[in-house]
Amino acid sequence: MIDIKILLIVLYSDGMWMGLEEIGISSICSSLRQSGEDVRLIGTQEEKLDYAEVLRFQPDYIGFVIYETSKNTVFHVAQKIKQLLPACYLVAGGIYPTCVKERLLEECPLFDYVMTGEGEESFSLLIKAAGDPCAMDRVPGLIYRGPDGIHANPRPALLEDL
Repeated sequence: MIDIKILLIVLYSDGMWMGLEEIGISSICSSLRQSGEDVRLIGTQEEKLDYAEVLRFQPDYIGFVIYETSKNTVFHVAQKIKQLLPACYLVAGGIYPTCVKERLLEECPLFDYVMTGEGEESFSLLIKAAGDPCAMDRVPGLIYRGPDGIHANPRPALLEDL
């Protein structure tokens, strides 16, 4: 079994309130941990993100929550991370990617994948599907680049029990 390392990041930009936990990404983190994945969750501002810590962890996947208000901050950090870890897959999720869908891959080509809708099951399936184009088509809510262009899978059903 290959050990996959996953880092989930919430970047708080100007105008965002840092007083509450991000329930969506926290739920995804919990789901991935329950399935045995090595996952870490960071919530911080761009200027406080410890890139040395990210490098020490050497994640295979980094998932970002993106809001309209944080997208420029996230895109800037994604650029720095791709320079440091070019083989790392970048995944965009949250309300902004769910609304703009395929356009996010055009806005920021650094992202390898976009997750729309509920990500708890989908992120786990993405990890298992890595490198298998047939399996990628079965990941609910996944948007990705294939050899013949951008593919957008139907959004997953809402979770009934968090």
